[in-house]
Amino acid sequence: MSVADLKKTLEIARKAILENGSIGDQADYEAIASKTLLIAAAGELERDITQVLLKLGERYQIPEFLNEFIRKQALERRYHAMFDWNSSNINRFTSLFGKEKGAAIKAAIADDLIVKHFIFIGSERNKIVHKGLSYASLDNTFNEIWVKYEYASQLPIIIDQVFKNTP
Repeated sequence: MSVADLKKTLEIARKAILENGSIGDQADYEAIASKTLLIAAAGELERDITQVLLKLGERYQIPEFLNEFIRKQALERRYHAMFDWNSSNINRFTSLFGKEKGAAIKAAIADDLIVKHFIFIGSERNKIVHKGLSYASLDNTFNEIWVKYEYASQLPIIIDQVFKNTP
């Protein structure tokens, strides 16, 4: 299920709760739905960026065994370490590609909100996962999370375009 599909499902549940639930039910729903959407958004962003990076192996004809090693050891195990979730930028990530390619990725990002919201989603995901879904708080509404995701979801597309334009 994509994040967009999850959003639709959660909106159907929201409508039912608004029509039939108490104010307390509505508040509980908002808290759970917002966190659920955020965690799903973070997971989809991770998957999308990982796929972009794995496509590089195909594009540059890296042998399958090496691409598998990269997937298992570099991407699946170290994705969260590629970003500084406490910053407001993606410098750690872009620096992994060297000065020239890192600068090209940064230059291709036309709107600072893309990075800001990407980092927000990853950072909040970490807080929720480490504190626990029921213990972590999130000060953003369901709709605010969706808007942040819409911005952040542009980042994997931009990164892919930068690499597609590389000979």
